[in-house]
Amino acid sequence: MRLEPGDDPNQIVEMVQEQGGTELDHKWGEVPWRVFLDPSGNEFCILPAPAANSQP
Repeated sequence: MRLEPGDDPNQIVEMVQEQGGTELDHKWGEVPWRVFLDPSGNEFCILPAPAANSQP
């Protein structure tokens, strides 16, 4: 899930956890996304919005 500019990543993570999502410790080194499992065991990532000064 790529967040939109103005989204608060910490607020989104809190909402995911309130709905039963669990954050995984991925051991991939430093990456900009966070990995979770939903209550059914499906893996997904939360990726912050790109910086305002970056280009696609």
